[in-house]
Amino acid sequence: MTMIQFVDKQTRDTWRFVIDLRYFGSSDPTLHLHTFISLAASPTTSREPMEFTTEQLSQYNGTDPSKPLYVAVKGRVFDVTTGKSFYGPGGPYAMFAGKDASRALAKMSKNEEDVSPSLDGLTEKEIGVLNDWEKKFEAKYPVVGRTAL
Repeated sequence: MTMIQFVDKQTRDTWRFVIDLRYFGSSDPTLHLHTFISLAASPTTSREPMEFTTEQLSQYNGTDPSKPLYVAVKGRVFDVTTGKSFYGPGGPYAMFAGKDASRALAKMSKNEEDVSPSLDGLTEKEIGVLNDWEKKFEAKYPVVGRTAL
């Protein structure tokens, strides 16, 4: 089995495929890959972005090892599972997992009371820090949805 991941640079959608190359008659992952991708990501595939309530998002906090880890930034939910050593149980940013950590990121804070989506009262400098964090998340982690308003 081989895992292949593609990121659409315009929409930032991430497509992950786990394929058994034996079905393509070759051990070369590039051979027949174009056909596979065309079938798997055809225009008939519809993907609505998931919307998470606070309660739903909290289920992706790392306490259930069978679920991915999610962190929201400015209402966008990122799959940070690949950063498990940072956001998983025992990690230095585990308090952000399963939550919108916008305020805490803006304030560069790990205080539980700052782990909140609220941007009220943030300074211009803190908003800039948050925007920098958002860019880092965009570059590193796929977006899986949005938080419910």
